Amino acid sequence: MKNFADPTPTSTELQNAAKWFENLFGPGGSLPVTFMLGDASSAEILHLDSSETGSFDGGSELTLRWTSAHGLTLRCTARLYADYPVAEWTAHLVNEGESA
Repeated sequence: MKNFADPTPTSTELQNAAKWFENLFGPGGSLPVTFMLGDASSAEILHLDSSETGSFDGGSELTLRWTSAHGLTLRCTARLYADYPVAEWTAHLVNEGESA
């Protein structure tokens, strides 16, 4: 049984966070942000363009970039922490098309 006075995460908690991160951001994962453009959903118009993996002091980092024929770019940077069962991500949506 977990001692709730001890804030140290268990190995199961760390594994669950890593599994959740992989399910969302790994191969076959879904977009972390959804929106509609007219009658089309973001999943219909955005296509994965690139991905980069790296690390930072405390964990691993993944940057994914989706683009559309309309000139929209969605860039998502996700971080998974090694010592605590936490994942965070930041999404940036930019209109690089001719219509603003």
